[in-house]
Amino acid sequence: MEASGGNGPFDVGAPVGLLAMGLSDADAQAVLRVAGRLTAHPRLEFAAVLDAVREVIDCDSASFNDMVLATRDFRYVMAPEGEIARATRLKPQYDKYFHQHPLIATATSTPGLGALRFCDVAGGADITSTELYRHFYHPFNVRFQLVLELPSPPDVVVGYALNRNEAAGEFSDRDVAVMNALSGHLAMHHRSALDGERTRVVNAELDHDQMVTENLVLSPTGQVERSQTVKSEKTESTSARAGGTPG
Repeated sequence: MEASGGNGPFDVGAPVGLLAMGLSDADAQAVLRVAGRLTAHPRLEFAAVLDAVREVIDCDSASFNDMVLATRDFRYVMAPEGEIARATRLKPQYDKYFHQHPLIATATSTPGLGALRFCDVAGGADITSTELYRHFYHPFNVRFQLVLELPSPPDVVVGYALNRNEAAGEFSDRDVAVMNALSGHLAMHHRSALDGERTRVVNAELDHDQMVTENLVLSPTGQVERSQTVKSEKTESTSARAGGTPG
């Protein structure tokens, strides 16, 4: 770290790496504050992560998304909480037309591009002419998006999306730079969440005082998709699905 022109002789500026990303000293300091919260213990819930990101990038709403494309198993966390009911009501339209999303198409075909806006990708300028926009984004009052995809297995999209209405205007280059500066910290938080959930599942199984045979399948966010346990003493089998619907 190096000294900067702050409010006193002992003020310390942001790391040079963040400044080199095109951030002002104030934005770099804001990124560091959010990064500190992302690495805090106990780990932030995803809703709290969204609130932290929204403090440094202005937007109407934000979501964390975990989408298994092949099975169309789409899960999300949304902020503010008041938007959840509308998102739930409109989600069937998103599930039907998500393949028209130009940011998802670009991020899945070319991973590692960083934060993207509609104006950054091919087809983005035509978003308002799609069924996805007419049936989902327009009723949701979303005109602009800033999306960051996190590392994930093939055919899985995990990432954050920030939304703005028409009046709020497009996300700026500064917003893109801040999101990119947060990307590594958001990825590490997601990895920590995965590891924590796997540890919880394993520890829960080890707590059984009977011999068991287990078959665990985890979603990209670490939720238990299926847990089939056969107890040797009673030859009893049970199955449960957490984080989704029974089945």
